[in-house]
Amino acid sequence: MCSISVIFIIAAALLTGCSGNEPDSGSQVIAQIGSLRLCREDLQGYLPHNLTYEDSMNLTRRYIDSWALNRLLVLEARRELSKQETDVEPLVEEYRNQLLIYRLENKYIARMLDTTVTLDEKQEYYRNRSSEFKTENGLIKGCMAIMYSSSPLLARTRSLLMRSGRAESGNPEEFLYNTAYKYHNFTENWTDISIVARDMETDTATLLNGIRNSGPFFENNDSVFCRFLYITDFIEKGELSPFEYNAEKITTYILSNRKQKLLADFHRELVNKALDNGELKIADDYEN
Repeated sequence: MCSISVIFIIAAALLTGCSGNEPDSGSQVIAQIGSLRLCREDLQGYLPHNLTYEDSMNLTRRYIDSWALNRLLVLEARRELSKQETDVEPLVEEYRNQLLIYRLENKYIARMLDTTVTLDEKQEYYRNRSSEFKTENGLIKGCMAIMYSSSPLLARTRSLLMRSGRAESGNPEEFLYNTAYKYHNFTENWTDISIVARDMETDTATLLNGIRNSGPFFENNDSVFCRFLYITDFIEKGELSPFEYNAEKITTYILSNRKQKLLADFHRELVNKALDNGELKIADDYEN
């Protein structure tokens, strides 16, 4: 059996080394399993600078434990597994090949991909695939204010939002930002109802029913907070979501399609070139 010895004379030498005040003194062994050794310099990049003595010792011990366990598991695997089970070279080779392919394709895409997506392209994509952009939960625009239940301005805020979502006078945004525990104005941006429902501490179905049955104002209170929501626009669940809500997503889709086409063309050209120059030969009678 291989033995493990952890050497704790690292304290002074290792910790001063971490501060950068002394040069590396050489290969001081701090842990060993048989012929496998963990040296002081192996820890240089692991320990941050300016740690306390206690933190440095804790991190060092954690690193040593992790190093030791990893090596012991490998040794145990070699003892317990058959020769066939320990032969991982084909897997390693396959992983290496896939990594090389991944890097090559990324480099090719970085060089060849046109990342400009025009408004016309996005609108055409939206028109041709409108069925893909139906809302899952529904969308709303509006503003939301969360107040402490004990706030003396509670009634005024409720009245303000129930009427029009605007303050009676002065700057409405300033009033609501200064009054509310939390205020969010999304009157210019479509927002998924599920996101608003979470902020309102309710579920999507309850919020949808409230919108359908009670009009543009929704309220949900508990012993700590009163939550007010004023809705300026609403798109029902399952209806087509607006182009502007999907514009960024559409850009991602278009670029993804371009990448796929680039790679398909690249693969085809690579194979055809290899066939043409004789690098790739496929037997005519390969079929059984």
